[in-house]
Amino acid sequence: SEDWSVAPNGAVALSCRPPLASDEAWTTNRHVYLKDSFAAEGAACLTEGNPGYDFSPAFSKDGSKLAWLTMAGAQYEADAIGIKLYDVATKATTDLVAADADFAYSPQSLHWSGDGSKIYFTADVRARRRLCVVDVASRAVEILGSAADGSISVHGEIAGGLLVSRDSFGAPPELYRCGADGAGLEQLTFFNEAKLAAVDLGVAEDVSFFNPRPGRESPEGADIQAYLLKPANFDAKQKYPLAVVI
Repeated sequence: SEDWSVAPNGAVALSCRPPLASDEAWTTNRHVYLKDSFAAEGAACLTEGNPGYDFSPAFSKDGSKLAWLTMAGAQYEADAIGIKLYDVATKATTDLVAADADFAYSPQSLHWSGDGSKIYFTADVRARRRLCVVDVASRAVEILGSAADGSISVHGEIAGGLLVSRDSFGAPPELYRCGADGAGLEQLTFFNEAKLAAVDLGVAEDVSFFNPRPGRESPEGADIQAYLLKPANFDAKQKYPLAVVI
C-alpha cells in the first residue's frame, strides 16, 4: 500500500510481487513496474533482471527520473540495500548507490530534492537512524547532522531546509526543521513535553566492545556497538539486575 509513486504526467511506479510462480514461497523477489497511468492495463517491469527485492520507488519532482531501493539476494530478506536510478526518457537503469560498495550502510525512505540534484534518505548507522544524502551527478554519499541528534526520519523539503522527525531513548518523535546539511535542528512540535516532564528516565550510554570469542571474533578493526541503559535515578553504590538484549 505504500510502495508506489506518481509522476506529474500521471505515470505510476509501483512495487509488487511478480505473477505467481512455483517458487513463490522460497523467494523474496519483488519488482518495480511502470504504468502510463492508474487506468492503464499493462505495466513495464523495470527490474526483470534482478531476482531480489526491489521496493520504494520514488519519482523526481519533474518525473524525469525514478529511483528505488534494491536487494540482490533472491532468498535474503535482510540483504544489503542499494539505490537504482532509472531515466524515463532513455529507459536506462544505473546504480546510484551500489550496495556494500559505495556506502557501508543500507539506505531507507527516498526523498528527492526539488531540483532533482540529490536524494535524501535515512540509514541505520551504529544503532541510530541517520540523515543521509546522495548527489545524483557525482554519486557522492554523505551522512548529515550529528550522531548526537538521535534517530532522524526525513519527510521532505520545507522553507529553510528539511522537515524531519527526531526520536531517542529519552523522547518519542517530534517534528523538527533543519538545514539542508542536517545541522541546526529546530523543534516545531511539543506534543510530548508535558508527559516527559512527569517521568524519570534512565540515561543511555553508547558503548563499544570487541568480541574475542573463537569462531565469533569481531572483524578486524570493527568494534561492536551497544547501548548501556541505566535505571532511572541510578545510584552507583547500588546493585541492579542486568538484561542483555542481543
